[in-house]
Amino acid sequence: MAAVLEHRRGVTAAVVALTPASGELVLNTEDLTLRVGDATQVGGWTVGGGPTVSVTTTSHAVVPADQGHILICSNAAATAITLPQATIANNFGNGQGLWVLVEGAGTVTITPATSTINGAASLVLVTGSGARIFSNGTNYFAIIGSSLQGTVGQIPGTATNDNAGAGNVGEYISSNIVSGSAVTLTLSITGYNITSISLTAGDWDVNGAIHFNAPGTSSTGSDAGISLVSATLPTLSDTISGSNGPYSNINTPGGTALPQTVVTGTGRLSIASTTTVYLVAYSIYTGTAPTAYGFIRARRVR
Repeated sequence: MAAVLEHRRGVTAAVVALTPASGELVLNTEDLTLRVGDATQVGGWTVGGGPTVSVTTTSHAVVPADQGHILICSNAAATAITLPQATIANNFGNGQGLWVLVEGAGTVTITPATSTINGAASLVLVTGSGARIFSNGTNYFAIIGSSLQGTVGQIPGTATNDNAGAGNVGEYISSNIVSGSAVTLTLSITGYNITSISLTAGDWDVNGAIHFNAPGTSSTGSDAGISLVSATLPTLSDTISGSNGPYSNINTPGGTALPQTVVTGTGRLSIASTTTVYLVAYSIYTGTAPTAYGFIRARRVR
């Protein structure tokens, strides 16, 4: 139903058809909000806010009656909130909106129809956070805050065994190759990719480890490295400068053929755009080629 404004007793007009005079008070008969005119804003401006609305389900479609209210989401599971398109006809014209507070353990995803929110298709809020959402008559914008408290100089962490979302500090990405899928290092003194991960733009700490099965005859060295270049170990200078990942090696005195595990150590990768990062194995040997397997993992630090 189209919203109607009562601007004089018994006299009404569609919300999109009335621009209240400066100082004129009007009543929205659909969401029962009081509005004040300034002679320029179609439909006027909402006066004050509204009461809280408890959202206990896993989905909630915002209706005109929610405008100006505080939605308190308390479900332990993820909750989806849909907003109507940000237009005056939908009671979400310029300056109009609502609040959303997340008290439950589930994340809350807010998605407008047609319009964007903070320039994106949706907005995700986590437990203990909230947002003041408002319209400019075309799209939505959100001012986000958190109720989480901590000691000065410390940042509260999660209180459960969940994962940081993509793009958030703490995001974790890994890849593991098991022994049954070990890579054969067919040629000596040659780099081989054991596995790889894709990292989006950001500041990452990356590390890994490779286990080398013993070659048939002898081995004088095994190297493991994190590299931005496929099948290529990083150089020492690249590792020190931070332009490539860390690496480590084990030399075998006398060339004894022994199984070895090489840990790369942890290094920083500052990435400007989505990049593939490789776990690279390198072995110096004679005789039957060794095989290798291992893991690579990365944590977004900021």
